[in-house]
Amino acid sequence: MNIFPLFLAGAALVFGGCAGPEHKLGRGINNFTEFQRMGEIRRSMEQTALFRSPDQAYTTGFIHGVHRSFGRTFVGLYEIITAPIPPYDPVMFPVNPVYPDNY
Repeated sequence: MNIFPLFLAGAALVFGGCAGPEHKLGRGINNFTEFQRMGEIRRSMEQTALFRSPDQAYTTGFIHGVHRSFGRTFVGLYEIITAPIPPYDPVMFPVNPVYPDNY
């Protein structure tokens, strides 16, 4: 028995109208690869140097960035696993968005 047509039919049902799952999967992959990108670590160190003290950027900013990177990585893994399942809205929202800068 050839199961390939059954697999294609199942994939068509799961990914039919795939704008939501595509966005959720892409967001999940982007979040899951956070430690390779190091965006949160760089951003936290920069924000700590600007708003607190340049001396604290290498300690407090780095630790805060690693903490946020772990959170983003686990949210990314969750979004990758649940990509075909609604809802497709983001799970993690920024507390204080940085664009546009309000200082």
